[in-house]
Amino acid sequence: MADTTDAQLAFFSNLRVRALADKFTELVTAAQSFQADYAAYGIAARITAAGNTNTIGDGYANDGRQPITGLQIQNFKAAVDQFVANATTTNVTGVGATPASISQAIQVNGSAR
Repeated sequence: MADTTDAQLAFFSNLRVRALADKFTELVTAAQSFQADYAAYGIAARITAAGNTNTIGDGYANDGRQPITGLQIQNFKAAVDQFVANATTTNVTGVGATPASISQAIQVNGSAR
């Protein structure tokens, strides 16, 4: 297979496609790690025991961040689960491959470190 000599394609490939594939691969890996930690640390049970509408005393009052509740964490976990499922098991329409497998084949620096 011959290389194309189109400079704009090479530029776009390096600066946009590979860079975004790196970030996407890194995000999928981070989300999967989040799922594993959530399970390993028993976060669901801890939230239930603490009351899911209570705020988490994570120092937010001292540094200006918004408070976060257990329910927000549970909702975020649901969103992460949906993202990972869509990225790793749902094929892109008309392509026949998952977003994660497509980005994995393109990425350079996005692998777990």
